[in-house]
Amino acid sequence: MRHNKTTASKKILSVALLLIVWIFVAWLLFPILTINSLEYWNVKTYLYRTVAAVAIMLILFGKTIFDLFFPIDASKRESLINTIFLTVYSIVILIGIFFIAGRLIVFYFKGSNTEFFSM
Repeated sequence: MRHNKTTASKKILSVALLLIVWIFVAWLLFPILTINSLEYWNVKTYLYRTVAAVAIMLILFGKTIFDLFFPIDASKRESLINTIFLTVYSIVILIGIFFIAGRLIVFYFKGSNTEFFSM
């Protein structure tokens, strides 16, 4: 009985820590997602926050992929729901990374005086 209580408390702590990390990532990315004007100086102000958030997202993506392919207890079969959740979760993280990277690239080309976006 004691073992189940300790495992449950560790799982709750793990989920709480993951939620705190995602709230921190959301706080870091909030300004870059809500910028209405595509001004180069707006992006430059929040560049370090965005890079830190993308780095954290890459770490979480790597951890998720590692958990998906190399489960902690190899002798115990993972449930189908857990596998589906981890797959969807990793796809969502990857889409978020590509979205943020694409948004930064668009901001860069809008800010620099190139002919690419000046139609």
